[in-house]
Amino acid sequence: MEIAVHGHATEGAAAEACGAKALITAEEGFPALERLALGAKEELLLSFRIFDPETRLRSDEARALGLDRWRDLVAHVSDSGVDVKLLLTDFDPIFATDLHIDAWHAAEGFKKAAPKMRVLLHHHPARIGPVWRLMLAPKIRSCIRAIQEDGRTEATPAIKGCLTGTARIYPATLHQKLAVADGDHMIIGGLDVDERRYDTQDHDQPSEETWHDCAVDITGESAKAGRRHFIKTWNAAIALRDDFDPLPDNVTPMDVPPRVPETGPIRVLRTVSQPVAGPAAFGPVNAHAEIEAAHLELFAKAERFIYIETQFFRHFGLAEALAKAAERAPDLQCVMVLPVAPERILFDKNRGVDARHAQGLQIRCIDRIRKAFGDRLAVVVPARPGNGNGDVLYRGADIVYVHAKVTVVDDAHAIIGSANLNGRSMRWDTEASVQIDDARFARNLRDRLIEHWLGDTDAGIDPSRAAIWTDRAKANADRKPDVRQDFILPYPTARTRAFSLYAPVLPAEMF
Repeated sequence: MEIAVHGHATEGAAAEACGAKALITAEEGFPALERLALGAKEELLLSFRIFDPETRLRSDEARALGLDRWRDLVAHVSDSGVDVKLLLTDFDPIFATDLHIDAWHAAEGFKKAAPKMRVLLHHHPARIGPVWRLMLAPKIRSCIRAIQEDGRTEATPAIKGCLTGTARIYPATLHQKLAVADGDHMIIGGLDVDERRYDTQDHDQPSEETWHDCAVDITGESAKAGRRHFIKTWNAAIALRDDFDPLPDNVTPMDVPPRVPETGPIRVLRTVSQPVAGPAAFGPVNAHAEIEAAHLELFAKAERFIYIETQFFRHFGLAEALAKAAERAPDLQCVMVLPVAPERILFDKNRGVDARHAQGLQIRCIDRIRKAFGDRLAVVVPARPGNGNGDVLYRGADIVYVHAKVTVVDDAHAIIGSANLNGRSMRWDTEASVQIDDARFARNLRDRLIEHWLGDTDAGIDPSRAAIWTDRAKANADRKPDVRQDFILPYPTARTRAFSLYAPVLPAEMF
């Protein structure tokens, strides 16, 4: 389907321009990922933070084959002779026990459904040192008691190992969401794969089921760089294993291909870090900060308009770069779309010091760019028009949870991927994004996202002006939910500030 917005390039034209097509929400992302997998002839590489084999299939192509769940799809593909590899994130067994157990169940589910498939469950190898383990001892003991009381001491080898020996705390994670077929077709973005992540562009469901995200579907030579990054991540996961984390029999290192010069408009960007030893070690040391560097470079040359969607905005270095851009370029406008609050605050009701400090980092960053931009900045949040019926409401409406990681600068450059604008994504976690320097793609992506949130704008209205977003958000806030024009509402600055507690004891990169 082609969508013309404000008289500019269509989705189809943008895709033809550079071999890339934006995927907005899982309504577009999930079927595209299924088609990529079904189209693989020799090799299918998957790297995800969360991938549930019981996730329902949505594409017509999968349904036509009689397939129902992702476990069926990977079994079908691997049985056809395709070499399927899944690199799946493991989580800290003490502080993220539920996610850790879910990851083990997912890995076992894929292995059972598709025995020929190679599944590697991997946690980031960085671990905290004994000084920090001592400082966190009360919290560690509390988590261990909860595991024992729930009867989960034997749930996984990692839990058993931590409870019978020294607790091993893993502060970083494998956060990328990447799929590559045959080295020439790639999908990269923020979407993981489970039912929780599925949402449509109407977001017509209760707040706790909404999930706005973006990815990009890429064909051609650029996918080779994504394949190379997967292989290096796969090999590192094999090399850095714990004694209670045995390597599956069918998992072996892959040959790393030569680096291919990325001469076109699409460039793969990475965040990669390495473990560091020592009694006071906490997080890893950064090895590649390409996503951070790309943002800094784009902000430094921005002249007209910066559009950002991010789950978190907590990296003060990026806030400072945005502020300097505003001071350098007096006509520069900036629009930032954020969720009302992080998922663990909205849905998990987390009120801990760590959650409050994370919000303190964000309000500090927002204050910095507000001071620099003034009324040339709009910070907004989405909530679905209509009276809310979910558990989490904002100004009477169901919130739309923003998980996308998108930056568009001057309608000429776009970054889409797994990395949020926080220290963790820029320095610690393993992340993968792409930068696309193609004006037709960038303008089309910007227009589609503007239409997504604002709907059709009147002739003569320039949605690259921050005041348009600010005025629309204020107008919606003054209306009852059932008569609002669109999704946009003001960011809850006062509420966030009241909740926040800036207590920089732990490294900012952790948040």
